[in-house]
Amino acid sequence: MFKKAILHAALLAAAIGGPIALFAGPDWWESLNGGSSATSQALAVTHYSVKSSSRKSADGAPETLPLEGAKIQNLAEVFNFDMTVESILRRWPRVSTGLAQPQFQGYRVPLVTGTGAGDMAGSLTYYFNAQQKVQRIAFSGKTGDPRGLVNLLTTRHKFTRRVVNDPGLLIFETVAADGQPRGFLELQAAPTVKADDHFGRFSVKLVVERPA
Repeated sequence: MFKKAILHAALLAAAIGGPIALFAGPDWWESLNGGSSATSQALAVTHYSVKSSSRKSADGAPETLPLEGAKIQNLAEVFNFDMTVESILRRWPRVSTGLAQPQFQGYRVPLVTGTGAGDMAGSLTYYFNAQQKVQRIAFSGKTGDPRGLVNLLTTRHKFTRRVVNDPGLLIFETVAADGQPRGFLELQAAPTVKADDHFGRFSVKLVVERPA
């Protein structure tokens, strides 16, 4: 239990800031099916805190949320274009704003979905358009097993794989009917394996636009 708490804290620290250490991937890497990415963008950010709206537990008492936010049952909860500013502030106790993206207002939060190999840790950003709807979702972080994320993106957002020459890199993309890119996913297997780290085997870079 103590080790699990330490691991959870380490994942959160990686999610909140700094480069993330990467480790090598499992044998199923080559068996994943799927398309390719647009060029990754650096997401510049000026940080300041926004305190979340208060939450209450079932008995009406104030509920204190961890920095990584309310517990997540599945990835579709957070990779969700129906999110509002209010729902973000209710789910996470601290939100970074002032993100440099033309025409959009960004809200960045730390994401730690759990401590299993298929969980994810990193930073998640929602970009709102002038209509106050989520226009873009971006994630940068790590995971030990990206199949859950790949399944979500291929089934809900029609991501397909683009084969590249790098055997340690998987690239997926989705495009609109007119051929314009609507999102990309880059999964990079790490060059070094640590037997005691099941969560850092792959780096993850994801940008997905609101479905047309």
